[in-house]
Amino acid sequence: ELLAGNFKSLGDSIQEKVNHKEMSSIYPPVSILVSAVLMKISYSTLPYKILFFICDLIIILFIVKILRKLEKPIHWALLYVMSPLVLLYGVGECHLDILQNVLLITGIYFLSYSKLKRMIACGFFLLGCAVLTKYLAIIAVPFLINRKNISFLLFFLLPFASYFLFIESGMWESLEIFYGTMHFNDAVPRLLRFIA
Repeated sequence: ELLAGNFKSLGDSIQEKVNHKEMSSIYPPVSILVSAVLMKISYSTLPYKILFFICDLIIILFIVKILRKLEKPIHWALLYVMSPLVLLYGVGECHLDILQNVLLITGIYFLSYSKLKRMIACGFFLLGCAVLTKYLAIIAVPFLINRKNISFLLFFLLPFASYFLFIESGMWESLEIFYGTMHFNDAVPRLLRFIA
């Protein structure tokens, strides 16, 4: 009661709907920092919806740019635009995948199609930010490194310095619990755990 009265974020209607309030966030630093900034703008989902709508427009722009580079039909971008997952979970439910995707696709574009050193460095930096938005983006990294750009790999690591803002004992415990015991739609990983 005392805490909820003094700290809005501990007793408001948004916090009441949060699952597993006793656990620290499993999200990487870029996600947490973006959320902190958005919540300072307005303690609601509106800033998320605006940001993710803008991110979606940027994603579409870069999909079109990549399709042009590959000499593929531009209308293929509709596969993204009309995807129910994008429409429902992106701007609709404010999933952080949209933020990860905008960082990932711009990074991929710069690494794949730019000859300018600063743009290659920017591509790796954006790729690092994508990984620190949602860890799943790390899957793309090995496919984007080659002999010509490996010297810029340090720029991928720069965003990882943001972990210094969150260093505390037990900072990985929630992530271990999430990946170790909380499973959703994981038929293949469950099979692999059973075999192992």
